[in-house]
Amino acid sequence: MRVTAPHQPDLSALHPDLNWGKWNSSLDLRKPEDRQLLKALVLEADVVVTGYRPGVLEKYGFGVKDIVDICSEREKGIIVAQENCYGWHGPWAGRSGWQQISDASWNALLMGCLTCGVSMEFGRAMGHDAPVTPVFPNSDYWYGIT
Repeated sequence: MRVTAPHQPDLSALHPDLNWGKWNSSLDLRKPEDRQLLKALVLEADVVVTGYRPGVLEKYGFGVKDIVDICSEREKGIIVAQENCYGWHGPWAGRSGWQQISDASWNALLMGCLTCGVSMEFGRAMGHDAPVTPVFPNSDYWYGIT
């Protein structure tokens, strides 16, 4: 199940392809009743993947330790994975971002920030001296393939 927030629009022409087969829901974690709904979803889950900036989910009681604690009394364990566009340490760790932003941030590599520089290499592979950001979020496709 994919959970998004109603106050953070997440519309894309790619969603029918990238989210095929997913259930979608919209929860506002600022509301106690929506936090209870998320807790119920977590209790039913086998895997939780988060994509919020460091510290955001902790303030609502859904950090990694919180999720493990929520599931501590059930018979099965829980797998929690976190992703962050710019990594968990360094000058850009608290910034918002997503796949294509990370791909395009080749100049951040020069600043020592954790980004992938895919756009620069993609452009070079196409014979250009300038970066070319892939149209599709390659990590979303690769995770589905592997």
